[in-house]
Amino acid sequence: MVKYNTVLFLLSIIFLSGCGFFPLGDDLRIGYPLSSSSSPDLKFTDNPEIRMEDLNKKKKVDFLFIVDTSYPMVKYLQEVDETFKGFVTNLSPVTWKMAFTNADYDSSAFSYYNRDLFSGRAMKLELNGNILSYTFLHSSSQYRDEIFIDTLKRYEDGDIPHLPPKKYINPCDLPPYCQGSIRSPIRSLVNSLSVNTGLVSRDSHAFVVIIFTNGDDTYIQDDVIDSFVGKFKEQYGAEKIIRIYSISIIPGDQDCFHQDQSTNYFSDSSYSINIYKLVQATGGKAMSICSPDYSHLSSIIANSL
Repeated sequence: MVKYNTVLFLLSIIFLSGCGFFPLGDDLRIGYPLSSSSSPDLKFTDNPEIRMEDLNKKKKVDFLFIVDTSYPMVKYLQEVDETFKGFVTNLSPVTWKMAFTNADYDSSAFSYYNRDLFSGRAMKLELNGNILSYTFLHSSSQYRDEIFIDTLKRYEDGDIPHLPPKKYINPCDLPPYCQGSIRSPIRSLVNSLSVNTGLVSRDSHAFVVIIFTNGDDTYIQDDVIDSFVGKFKEQYGAEKIIRIYSISIIPGDQDCFHQDQSTNYFSDSSYSINIYKLVQATGGKAMSICSPDYSHLSSIIANSL
């Protein structure tokens, strides 16, 4: 009888954990293996809080985040849990899919510890210091807010809350990774259209790009910027909506430029002139990287499509 009750107790725990009554907790710390009970792929889809029929009624958007992960951006990447707080929540008017890449493109760029350059390829996502096995985040994904922030956030030595005692984790080993000083977000965008299968090809889905940088793409030619929208429409159809937004130092914003220079140890910031041209060409908007809150940009995006 005792063994029978023990078995029932264990089965009930497994059942309740699978139904989401118990948090994943310590299984999701940096350096610890993920619990097999939380699925080997950790594909947190089929969120029970979200009804698929409600998602099907909403406008559909595919997002690409291009994140400048060079060292002049470290302070911004460390603060994303505050500056992007509420960003995902504000996307509730649309159903969406999202991928992340960084601005490291040029083949001659210095790549830390001989890492491969992303060159526009979507990176795998992160949750609580664990690199997940997939690259797309969905509006129906469980833990979507946490995955969004963890994939964007740069944890430097000593401030990783999930770091096991006496275990060193190089922040360059986790998304959004580290990149060299050559920042080419527009090149990454152009290349991403061909290297990320299924990112932009879905019919009736708008394509939205968000470039997050305190610099510019100084390695891109004007003809690429001028012809980008035309080539995109030629490849994906005239009805396909594309919008490019930036969180950057807007050309002419001297206050933000000087603020960034005064608070940035590397002082390698610049006006995002070429990025701003592309933003304007697609009818998007540019937000100041000096803003303390980026979350209302997602409201603008969701309500403008």
